Amino acid sequence: MGAGAAGAPSQRGAGESGTGSSSGGATDGGKADGGVAGSEPEGAVDAVSVGYWHACALVRGSVRCWGDNRVGQLGDGSGMNSDVGVPVRGLASAVTAISAGYYHTCALVGGEVWCWGLNAYGQLGDGSMDDSPVPVRVEMLGSSVTAISGGGNHTCALVDDAAYCWGHNEFGQVGDDSSDDRSSPTAVRGASSGVTMIEAGEYQTCAVRNGTVACWGQEVTGQHDLVPLEVPSTRGAYAVSTGGDVACALLDTEGAAGMGGAGASDGAHAACWGANYYGALGNGKTEDSATPVDVTDPNASDGVSSASIDQISAGPEITCAIARGAGYCWGFNLWSSVGDGTTVDRHVPTPVLGLSSGVTAISVGGEARNCAIERGNVYCWGTGSWPTGSTVPERVTVE
Repeated sequence: MGAGAAGAPSQRGAGESGTGSSSGGATDGGKADGGVAGSEPEGAVDAVSVGYWHACALVRGSVRCWGDNRVGQLGDGSGMNSDVGVPVRGLASAVTAISAGYYHTCALVGGEVWCWGLNAYGQLGDGSMDDSPVPVRVEMLGSSVTAISGGGNHTCALVDDAAYCWGHNEFGQVGDDSSDDRSSPTAVRGASSGVTMIEAGEYQTCAVRNGTVACWGQEVTGQHDLVPLEVPSTRGAYAVSTGGDVACALLDTEGAAGMGGAGASDGAHAACWGANYYGALGNGKTEDSATPVDVTDPNASDGVSSASIDQISAGPEITCAIARGAGYCWGFNLWSSVGDGTTVDRHVPTPVLGLSSGVTAISVGGEARNCAIERGNVYCWGTGSWPTGSTVPERVTVE
């Protein structure tokens, strides 16, 4: 899952099946069976997004997907699972963004939204509830869409700076002050302007609206909100990510949002809120928090801190981020979702083995499977219930 004008997860600055199992014996700087960090030829992958049992990548303006294909979520019309990326039918060029929901995927092509896969709740946005193994156009949005985000079983988009959502709405995640599923794009109440980013989660949606985070649906605190409500202590927000029970934001309280790196102000930091039993908030504790807490590792030898995080992706009980070009994850790790070669839960940002530099995107999936882009190549890790899996990152063939 993920969002953004360029199809990337929440980030400071601009705007996700493995290939075999592993015992986790690789050391930092190496990847099991899939290559060694920095040793692979530079690839051409620009974005990656992980769903529940599938993932998709943006490659030179085209879309490739892999994993489970039982409801057509790979978009090639075959219904056959694949361990390597297969071309999505009709999307061979001009794609600028992708976002995978749990069992569906959407792409942004010339300002238009095209979606495929499961449509039981209307998440494809074509006015029907019929699954589609190939992309269908979301006609009601026209051709001025600037961002898309696939959630659990709903989808959201920005048209200029106005928010629209559709699909599963049992918990109010569409944001139209109802709990009725919607098969066509529906305007989000109170979000008709000033929205710069939107992120559809499992049963929740969050957006950056006028420099603060607003969320609706099943909040990480457990309550249901049918319209957007502002999250406390998120002034200066410029990016947001939400998973099943965790949400995170990138904030700049001194007004230099979006500059990133050395250009960011002293007020730049990452903060998360929600369920923390497995440490997914990244603050070294296990107590839940209804309000944002800084992501930090005060004992990290490499100085990982809230201010050094440039991109963040929150999922069910786990969070991943990029800090100074390196990949980090923390939270639930029974299925090796952290990517450190163990199954020990981590309560602070923990280096993903082999992703110590050159990481440009990272995406948390819905079933203990995460992926990242390193020097234009896709690497994925986590075992979960995918047909194949790995305790450390392995390169996925997408071209």
